Amino acid sequence: MLTHRDTAMAWARRLYDALLWLYPEEHRRTYGPPMTQLFLDQLRDAQYQGTWHVMALWLRTVVDVLVTAPIEHLKG
Repeated sequence: MLTHRDTAMAWARRLYDALLWLYPEEHRRTYGPPMTQLFLDQLRDAQYQGTWHVMALWLRTVVDVLVTAPIEHLKG
């Protein structure tokens, strides 16, 4: 039986995977799996700390992707 936390993690992973598509393909291939693992580990920690921590993690993550993905495209 899936818990609310399991469902939230599955949705978070899907959303994070969608964000990774903003990076160039080679970058995703090389760094995607470790980036995803780090994000999920950070999300698990944030969930234990509360909703505000989860929201802060998402904010930092989205800003980071929006800043670094274009830079990675320019490098290519």
